[in-house]
Amino acid sequence: MGFPGFQGPKGPVGDIGYKGIQGPKGPMGSFGNSGPFGPTGIIGPAGKPGPKGVKGARGEMGPEGPRGQPGPPGPPGTPGPLRHADINAAIQALIASNEALQFENYQNTDVPLVEQGMEIFKTLHYLSSLMQNIKNPLGTKQHPVRICRDLLNCESKLSNDKYWIDPNLGCSSDTIEVFCNFNTGGQTCLHPVTTSKLDFGIGKVQMNFLHLLSSEAIQTVTIHCLNFPVWKNSTNKDPFANSIHFRGWNGQIFKANTVFQPKVIRDGCKIQDGTWQQTQFVFNTQVVSQLPIVEIHKLPHITSAKQYRIEIGPVCFL
Repeated sequence: MGFPGFQGPKGPVGDIGYKGIQGPKGPMGSFGNSGPFGPTGIIGPAGKPGPKGVKGARGEMGPEGPRGQPGPPGPPGTPGPLRHADINAAIQALIASNEALQFENYQNTDVPLVEQGMEIFKTLHYLSSLMQNIKNPLGTKQHPVRICRDLLNCESKLSNDKYWIDPNLGCSSDTIEVFCNFNTGGQTCLHPVTTSKLDFGIGKVQMNFLHLLSSEAIQTVTIHCLNFPVWKNSTNKDPFANSIHFRGWNGQIFKANTVFQPKVIRDGCKIQDGTWQQTQFVFNTQVVSQLPIVEIHKLPHITSAKQYRIEIGPVCFL
């Protein structure tokens, strides 16, 4: 065999053949560099408001504020009537009668000395009985005491009953009839004019003096209700959101979840099946100027006044 010859010229391009089968997937290439940030788009329209969120829990009570500065002293009051006017009048009468008797001794020697002595004896007897009533008051309208505890200090055996007091020791025209409870140390109890009204028939001056003479006070208020709560409503998220409030004599507000929350002996005023229930509150404080209760706030809206009754108890000072 001889040597192979030279390569011949390239022939014409042949027809395209059939598509072959897909080859296997090649390996993933490396990540390229990050491109530049595009321009900021226009602000879209505001969306619809979302649903209302759940009410948050009640916050904790803040600390009590500092005590304020005492106010300026008020102007002096008008002088009151003298308590011992009868004594002064009797003494003056005794002096005048003695001077008259001495003068008559010089003018008329016929006046018996026995008659002169009898007049002096009558005056001294009147003064003695008057002083005895002041030292040992009777608690009557003519001879009142300041508070019931004064009677307890004078007498060892006294029955619980109504007596007359005069806390400011002024004239007897503003004396007050009260109930004295000697079983509890001589409590002075003021009853309301009617059990359905917050009126005790006592003026501000006498009440202020009664506060000064006392160290503790207690009072009860009862709400009789029909088919509605007045204190705690377990169907609400906040059970005390609509509970009633009380305002004391000095403006102090008594309400739930505060340091001035009243004591609840019984909370029967709830949603019931048409039967009358009652909720009873007790106010016991050593800041005696807070009592008695003078107003009740936030009673629920009631379609008929026959759906509740308020029973005001006595306020007792000790």
